[in-house]
Amino acid sequence: MLLDLQAHRCPNAQVPFNRALEAFHRSLDSELVIVTIEPSMERSVAGRIAGYDLPLQIAAVTASAISESDLELWQSNFDEEDYSDVSNIVTITIQKV
Repeated sequence: MLLDLQAHRCPNAQVPFNRALEAFHRSLDSELVIVTIEPSMERSVAGRIAGYDLPLQIAAVTASAISESDLELWQSNFDEEDYSDVSNIVTITIQKV
């Protein structure tokens, strides 16, 4: 399962994240991949898993530079202030245990 939050930042990123985490927990999928620019998302993911005592774990966290194609995509859907202060896209992989 994939959740690409594009240039959504907290608190707006939390709503789709919460829905995706609940759907993933109920699904037969073994992995949820979250793509985000929100710097606090890894902490939010860990907190949500622990807070709800879910049988899930963060399996991997990787970062890559925001590309020109990412910026072009976001320019028509987001305000520049949403992404101007970040330089990385973080990919968080959650697995069931």
